Amino acid sequence: MTQQLQLEGGALYEVHGRIVRILTSRDAGLEEWQLEILRLLASHAGHENAITAAKICERLGLGEGENGRRKVTETIEELRRRFRLPIGGSRRPPHGYFLVVTAEDQQIALADLRKQAIAMFQLAGILGGEAFTAELHGQIRAALDGEQEGGRAA
Repeated sequence: MTQQLQLEGGALYEVHGRIVRILTSRDAGLEEWQLEILRLLASHAGHENAITAAKICERLGLGEGENGRRKVTETIEELRRRFRLPIGGSRRPPHGYFLVVTAEDQQIALADLRKQAIAMFQLAGILGGEAFTAELHGQIRAALDGEQEGGRAA
C-alpha cells in the first residue's frame, strides 16, 4: 500500500512542516520560480481554497497561456512525486490545486484522478486491444508494487 495521508487534526501542520523543510533545504533541486509555486500552494489548503494554474501564472508572472500553465502543472507533478506532497486538483468548483488536509479534500482529489485513470485505461484498450490492456495492467501493478517496496522520495 502506498503512503496513507494522515487526515486527522494535525494534517495541515504536518504538510506545512514538510513544505518548510523543502523550502529551506539547500539541495531540494528546485528553481526559484518552482519554490514560489510551492510557497503559493502553502496558502491554499483545502478544496475550498483551490487556485487555478492560470491564477498561479498571473501571480508569479510565469507567462500567459499554455506555456505558463505547463510550467505550473509540471512543477506540481514534481512536488507530488518527488516530495510526496498531497496536492489535490479539482475540475469542479472551486477549480484548481489545493493542499489535501481533510478526508473530504482527499475524496474530491481522488474522484477526478479515478475518472482520468479509467478513461485513459479504456482508451489504451481501444487502441491496443485486449493483449495490450493485460500487459498495461501488469505494468501498473509492478509499478505500484515497486513503490510499496521503498521507491518513495524523501
